[in-house]
Amino acid sequence: MNPDSIKDPQLEVISGFLKHFDLPAVGHSGDDLTADERHRIEALARGELGPVERQALVPFLSTNDKALEYLASLAKEAT
Repeated sequence: MNPDSIKDPQLEVISGFLKHFDLPAVGHSGDDLTADERHRIEALARGELGPVERQALVPFLSTNDKALEYLASLAKEAT
């Protein structure tokens, strides 16, 4: 997927976030999210994570389809 051709605003925000950290949105894993993972993604969506926590979460987001989908759903709910 070419990040420059994304039309969905929520996915564009997520793509831009991953691009900022120079990581492709590859989404290889489809494992169910744990309660802790969901909590960290929710905190990210609310803007409550500091730089170190965000940096630690980005690789997980870039390799887990369900994590990206969950973050996208939170972004959609916020609009």
